[in-house]
Amino acid sequence: DQLLHSFIHTIWITRTIMTESTTARPHVCVDDTRPRERGVARGTQLRTDLPASVELYLRLFDTVGVSENRTRDSAHRLADVLGAWGPRYLEEIEGIAAGAGLEPWHVMALNGRTEILSQATAARPGECSTIAYAPADRASAPFGIQTWDWHQELDPYWHTHQVRGTRHAYVGLTEHGILVATNDGFNAVLAELNVSKD
Repeated sequence: DQLLHSFIHTIWITRTIMTESTTARPHVCVDDTRPRERGVARGTQLRTDLPASVELYLRLFDTVGVSENRTRDSAHRLADVLGAWGPRYLEEIEGIAAGAGLEPWHVMALNGRTEILSQATAARPGECSTIAYAPADRASAPFGIQTWDWHQELDPYWHTHQVRGTRHAYVGLTEHGILVATNDGFNAVLAELNVSKD
């Protein structure tokens, strides 16, 4: 009951944010079985604002002591890990970069931001809280709830999305350039993707 109450509360807060915010939110629709093409579609739809989001993250990383060179190196290492584990996710990230006119490492850095921030030499910013529920009997679908305790400066850089062409179609919200909304990092993305991998 408490978990369901938290879930309903989160939906209400999201609805409130989306209806009271002064920022117009894009709604991104992607529908393709080919990961790179899904990414290109997403990147193309976010082409106007995604570069500004990347610049803001690069400034955030620099503020906490992670230089652009170190960010680039980290993004390349994260891409290697993701490519070895699930090449289709890397293809989709590369597609986002192509559609938005960015370098692939830029979009990979967004998706691996928690791992990059973990290298901070200055004070690290706080992040979000996540609750996941997977019923033991598997009679019900698993679901997750996440607070979005992030930087106000990033307010213009998230959107709602509807995704088809993957094993499971889904709707939700995420930051520009990020495949799955999570501020708990690349490892959580891999864990979440693993649930639906096969």
